Amino acid sequence: MWKAQSLPIATALVLGLAPGAMADRVKLQSEDRGINVSGDLIEYSNGIYHIRTDLGDLKIRAEQVTCIGDPCPTADVPALGDDIVVIKTNDGRIELEGRILAFEDGIYKFGTSVGIFEVPASEAQCIGAACPEAAKPNRNQIVISTAPELSASLIPALVDGFERYTAPAQDVENLTGLEPVKFSLPADLAVQTSDAPSVFANLLEGSAVLAALSQSVEPENLGQAANAEEEGAEPRIREQVLALDGLAIIVSDDNPVRAILEEDIVRVFSGEITNWSEIGGNDAPINLYSRDRNSGSGSVFFDLLMNPARASMSISATELVSDQAVSEAVQEDPNGIGFASFAAVTETRPLAIRGACGIQTPLNPFTIKTEEYPLTRRLYLYQNADNVPQMARDFLSYTQSAEAQQVIQDAGFVGHDVSSLSINEQGLRFVASVLPSERDVALEDVQGVMLELAAADRISLTYRFEQGTGQLDSRGQADLARLAEMIRAGVFRNKELLLLGFTDSVGQNNLNRELSNTRAAQVRDALIEELGGDLPEDVVVRSVGYGELAPLSCNDTILGRQTNRRVELWTKDIVGAADTF
Repeated sequence: MWKAQSLPIATALVLGLAPGAMADRVKLQSEDRGINVSGDLIEYSNGIYHIRTDLGDLKIRAEQVTCIGDPCPTADVPALGDDIVVIKTNDGRIELEGRILAFEDGIYKFGTSVGIFEVPASEAQCIGAACPEAAKPNRNQIVISTAPELSASLIPALVDGFERYTAPAQDVENLTGLEPVKFSLPADLAVQTSDAPSVFANLLEGSAVLAALSQSVEPENLGQAANAEEEGAEPRIREQVLALDGLAIIVSDDNPVRAILEEDIVRVFSGEITNWSEIGGNDAPINLYSRDRNSGSGSVFFDLLMNPARASMSISATELVSDQAVSEAVQEDPNGIGFASFAAVTETRPLAIRGACGIQTPLNPFTIKTEEYPLTRRLYLYQNADNVPQMARDFLSYTQSAEAQQVIQDAGFVGHDVSSLSINEQGLRFVASVLPSERDVALEDVQGVMLELAAADRISLTYRFEQGTGQLDSRGQADLARLAEMIRAGVFRNKELLLLGFTDSVGQNNLNRELSNTRAAQVRDALIEELGGDLPEDVVVRSVGYGELAPLSCNDTILGRQTNRRVELWTKDIVGAADTF
């Protein structure tokens, strides 16, 4: 914690000092005139003036003031640096200018115009040329600025995992399409916890090498370029999807409710619905447990649900300090409901989310990986392209490796490891295809897609594009490299890969079908380019567009339409070949 050691005048101690041999008139004055006293200089020792004034006997540190008068000591007390520096707390809430007076045992002694402070270096950063050398980060150190919900388990677990692979010449398998990474330098990683706005600010100003966030950064910030005036300049800030998480709506396992309408989530947490019987449960009051709206889970909950509905959290909700605390409270309360990350679900039960059109999506690792669960969220790592030392590049590569995926899973989150789901396990998907709707879809079209997929398996890799563009988003680009590496490794030997394009239901069906065809073909072309222009002889890749068919979510919300705009990956055997996946 920050500790105020002294303040001008008010904190200059009134002392009962005996008169000394030095009894001549001097003036002690600070630069800002906050201290401006005259009196007899009784003694000067250890950098402290003892002065007798009309207010009494005072004790004032020499670094706070300038001494004016003949009796002033001729030798000034040296300071570590005469230049002004800035001490800024890791959370960005306190920022002061002044001079470093000492740096001992990891503590800054820092003089300012409002007094002297003792500041632990672990809680703050020193900015300026005069910062003590001992306080400056090691040139091989990676400072990862991290939001609180990620610093609790995920980032420290990945740091520990990375350090296990920093032995000389230790190969680490990865699915990035790059050569295996060889770590040969000693790892020195520091995890710095800050609030979400400060995390990204730390990256921009250079006090952190990487920034880990549970919410995306606005595109205009990501679009900053090293040479913004140059057309086509490389983006300054680069984004990587680290892992995935699902925001679960959780109840006690004793609660009979199994699913909840999206709109009813808002009505429950805003206090419009107060009894479980109103949504198919027992005749009992609903007890709400929530997070602060500025927390990682809280911001996602409000952004996806409450804000679009212009709703506020009910005043009866109990606000808790962590997702784990919410989960524990709901577990003990049969009438409770809350929201928490997938990693914090533990003994509670997540409700399936049902749209107004009847499509119902359960929460599980597969629906999170494909991002069809409506409350899926991405966890991000950001890097500043102007300042990415080799050690940081090695860590970024490690986070995509097979070893890191296991670490992510063990921490309770969902990684990028690829899984499959048979057609028999996707009954709800095809129920959604035939539900009554305003979509302009003929029965023979539905039958056609079902026939195509009757003997196929869904792969969790699902491709989406940047809003309003034909460019794959950051996760899609990484997953394309991952797919290419799997093909090279022979994972899909003797398989036909089907890239199936789908759209929302906005617009005419024939135009949506054309758009879905175009997007699926774009992914196929990008994949072949990633493979160097050639496919293995025992792998076939085909792209097809199905437009509005097989929606994964209702089209009456922005989030639902975003979910439905995607290119899926399916596989099926090449006739006469052995199944190897």
